[in-house]
Amino acid sequence: MSEEPSEKADSEPYNDKNDPKQAAPIANAPKILDQQNRTNPSEQSQDPPKRTFLRRHDGFDVINLLVLIFTFGAASLAAYEAGRLADLTDQLVRDGQDTGRVQAELTRASNQLNRDALIASSRAWVGPIDAKIVGTVELEKPVKVIISIRNTGREPAKNFRWIPEHFITTGDMDVAVGQKIDSSLRFCFGTPSTVSGQVIFPSTGFGSGADFPIEFSKDEIDEGVIAGEKTLVIQGCIAYESFGAARHSAFCYLFKNKIGATDHLNICDGGSNAD
Repeated sequence: MSEEPSEKADSEPYNDKNDPKQAAPIANAPKILDQQNRTNPSEQSQDPPKRTFLRRHDGFDVINLLVLIFTFGAASLAAYEAGRLADLTDQLVRDGQDTGRVQAELTRASNQLNRDALIASSRAWVGPIDAKIVGTVELEKPVKVIISIRNTGREPAKNFRWIPEHFITTGDMDVAVGQKIDSSLRFCFGTPSTVSGQVIFPSTGFGSGADFPIEFSKDEIDEGVIAGEKTLVIQGCIAYESFGAARHSAFCYLFKNKIGATDHLNICDGGSNAD
């Protein structure tokens, strides 16, 4: 009976809490663990390592994204420049068309000016150069006025037409007389030339012009004309052709006895023109 406890005691390890040699390691166990933690802090704080394949895959995605962004930006810039170039090209085409139209208009205007200058320097110019009274002005005697016509141009005036007119007015040239003269002037420039009419050759060549008479009857020459209270008015219209177009010259002369000279009549304030 007494031997069983001793065998149990022999089989168990000796553990005496009161033994200082065994109690020291147990008491120092927390310190040892704390020292181990302090000596290897990096091992406690390090994260588990990531896989290298995933890191490379993420880098490829970033590069592809940057390339895509750059490509999109370049394509957008190219599209903008192409649109701007198309607009500039269209504007240049429109400007070229406008310039062409302007040049065409200038060319036509220049050609017209050259043609007008050629016609003006080469056409016929027919008109009166002087008017005079033959003889003297006497009571109840007819008064003959001679209108001298000359062609000072370089081409013969064809289909010449002569339309004279005369009247007597009392006193000065009033408003009614001026309206009558202007009306005759407008009528003259609407008058056509005469087919197969007379030809007035240039006076610079062998032509000497022509003299046309206008006569006041003796009944028109009364005391008022002799006293200088009335005015003799002589108008005329000349129509002819030059360079295939109808041309006109209108004239107006006047005479008041005791004031004006009979060898060179005065010209009216209005009623004279030419085209």
